[in-house]
Amino acid sequence: MIETKGFPAMVGACDAMLKAADLQLTSYETIGAGLCTAITRASVSNVAVAVEVGMHEVERVVLNK
Repeated sequence: MIETKGFPAMVGACDAMLKAADLQLTSYETIGAGLCTAITRASVSNVAVAVEVGMHEVERVVLNK
Protein backbone atom coordinates (compact mmCIF):
# COMPACT_ATOMS: atom_id res chain seq x y z
CA MET A 1 0.00 0.00 0.00
CA ILE A 2 1.25 3.47 -0.85
CA GLU A 3 -0.45 6.76 -0.05
CA THR A 4 0.20 9.99 -1.91
CA LYS A 5 -1.05 13.54 -1.92
CA GLY A 6 -2.50 14.00 -5.38
CA PHE A 7 -3.74 11.63 -8.06
CA PRO A 8 -0.90 12.22 -10.57
CA ALA A 9 1.67 11.20 -7.94
CA MET A 10 -0.28 7.99 -7.24
CA VAL A 11 -0.50 7.13 -10.95
CA GLY A 12 3.24 7.69 -11.37
CA ALA A 13 4.04 5.62 -8.31
CA CYS A 14 1.78 2.75 -9.42
CA ASP A 15 3.30 2.77 -12.90
CA ALA A 16 6.83 2.59 -11.50
CA MET A 17 5.87 -0.08 -8.96
CA LEU A 18 4.22 -2.33 -11.53
CA LYS A 19 7.24 -2.05 -13.83
CA ALA A 20 9.76 -2.69 -11.02
CA ALA A 21 8.32 -5.87 -9.50
CA ASP A 22 5.86 -8.68 -10.09
CA LEU A 23 2.77 -7.41 -8.30
CA GLN A 24 -0.90 -6.66 -8.92
CA LEU A 25 -2.68 -3.38 -8.38
CA THR A 26 -5.71 -4.51 -6.39
CA SER A 27 -7.49 -1.18 -6.01
CA TYR A 28 -7.10 2.49 -5.30
CA GLU A 29 -9.08 4.94 -3.22
CA THR A 30 -9.33 8.69 -3.08
CA ILE A 31 -9.88 9.61 0.54
CA GLY A 32 -10.33 13.36 0.37
CA ALA A 33 -8.10 16.39 0.90
CA GLY A 34 -6.02 15.14 -2.04
CA LEU A 35 -5.00 11.86 -0.41
CA CYS A 36 -4.91 8.81 -2.68
CA THR A 37 -4.11 5.25 -1.67
CA ALA A 38 -3.03 2.42 -3.97
CA ILE A 39 -3.36 -1.14 -2.69
CA THR A 40 -1.16 -3.84 -4.22
CA ARG A 41 -0.73 -7.54 -3.75
CA ALA A 42 2.41 -9.69 -4.09
CA SER A 43 5.08 -11.42 -2.06
CA VAL A 44 6.73 -9.44 0.72
CA SER A 45 10.01 -9.06 -1.16
CA ASN A 46 8.31 -7.83 -4.34
CA VAL A 47 6.19 -5.35 -2.41
CA ALA A 48 9.23 -4.04 -0.53
CA VAL A 49 11.07 -3.37 -3.80
CA ALA A 50 8.00 -1.85 -5.45
CA VAL A 51 7.21 0.49 -2.55
CA GLU A 52 10.79 1.76 -2.52
CA VAL A 53 10.64 2.47 -6.26
CA GLY A 54 7.19 4.04 -5.86
CA MET A 55 8.42 6.40 -3.15
CA HIS A 56 11.24 7.62 -5.36
CA GLU A 57 8.82 8.20 -8.23
CA VAL A 58 6.45 10.19 -6.01
CA GLU A 59 9.33 12.40 -4.94
CA ARG A 60 10.28 12.91 -8.59
CA VAL A 61 6.72 13.79 -9.62
CA VAL A 62 6.05 16.09 -6.67
CA LEU A 63 9.41 17.85 -6.75
CA ASN A 64 9.65 17.82 -10.60
CA LYS A 65 13.16 16.36 -10.59
